[in-house]
Amino acid sequence: MCLSGWNILRAMTPLSITQHEAGQRLHRVLAGVAAQVEHDLDRIRESPESGVHSLRRRMKKLASILRFAREHVPDRTRQQIRQHIRLLKGAFASQRDEDVLRKLLLDFGIEARAVEFPRSRRVRVSARQFEAAVKLRDIVCNLPLHAMT
Repeated sequence: MCLSGWNILRAMTPLSITQHEAGQRLHRVLAGVAAQVEHDLDRIRESPESGVHSLRRRMKKLASILRFAREHVPDRTRQQIRQHIRLLKGAFASQRDEDVLRKLLLDFGIEARAVEFPRSRRVRVSARQFEAAVKLRDIVCNLPLHAMT
């Protein structure tokens, strides 16, 4: 038996809830995750390694929730959200690669300063990335999941 996203959400809760209530809960979760993206971008400026990790983890979470609700989200909207997720993840991919490489070098006892890295440690968050985060939040917050029946 294959369960839809709504039935899975209903099965996960101890109380019997309606599809409308399940949609409201799903909408709240999606909106909460999307709202935190802007905070992650601010965090990247203060602490690049943990900020990038947090942002990429949140993007994965958002993508998985979106897959969960795919039958209730219009294709065009889902594509827009995925486009913004890709943009944000891709913008910091090289920073993440550099952080992983530094950690790996330290694990093998090689001083990271002895290795030439193409980028500086200062991470820049562009206006385009903030704009993508705001658009992502707006799209997710305006999804009509709470009205689904």
